[in-house]
Amino acid sequence: MSGANVTEELNNIRTALNTREGGFKDLFKPGLRKALVIGVILSVFSQVTGINVIMYYAPEIFKATGDGTSSALVQTVLVGGINAVMTLVAIKYVDKLGRKKLLLTGAAGMTVCLAVIGWAFYNQMTTGYWVLAGILLYICFFAMSLGPLTFVVVSEIFPTHVRGRAMSVAIFFLWLSVYIVSQTFPMLLKAIGSAYTFWIYMVMSVLAFLFVWKRVPETREKTFEEIEQMWSVLK
Repeated sequence: MSGANVTEELNNIRTALNTREGGFKDLFKPGLRKALVIGVILSVFSQVTGINVIMYYAPEIFKATGDGTSSALVQTVLVGGINAVMTLVAIKYVDKLGRKKLLLTGAAGMTVCLAVIGWAFYNQMTTGYWVLAGILLYICFFAMSLGPLTFVVVSEIFPTHVRGRAMSVAIFFLWLSVYIVSQTFPMLLKAIGSAYTFWIYMVMSVLAFLFVWKRVPETREKTFEEIEQMWSVLK
């Protein structure tokens, strides 16, 4: 990087730091309003695609496949381990492959896995490895995409002066989605059964894929100032 580029970058950072902290009303200004909508919807999709159903209810799901309690608990621990490992994989490759590509790959993989899980329950093929394989692969795809990268993208698409406010709004809707999904899952199981319940989450994954493809910008190798200029153009 040349001396001129370094000076320009330092000036951009100094300008950003000297900008007053924005309030919640600033999030609804043209440009930033679009970023807020993207951040909130992406946060919601990270939950309504069913991750906490898998994490919270994994022992019951595995027991429903015919496994005993001890075996179900072992499989639940395996789920947690895979989640941790694949999150590290995402961290390693996010700058090389880009946020959007990983998000699209993850959403597509989750869609296939949820379709397989629903198919296994629908055809009462739960005593084999279909459900277990579907859940473990689902965790892999989630942990390399929507899991960690939702927070990365949401933090990067907002200018410095409103980032804190915007993150708080996005996280509020994320946890609201967690609550709604965790409360509705048992009711859905009782009302429509396991197969159709997982197919609902499959549809959510399809919608997440389409949303990322059409609306979420790639923020890799972009400075905060470049992203802010991008939103100002999209007023």
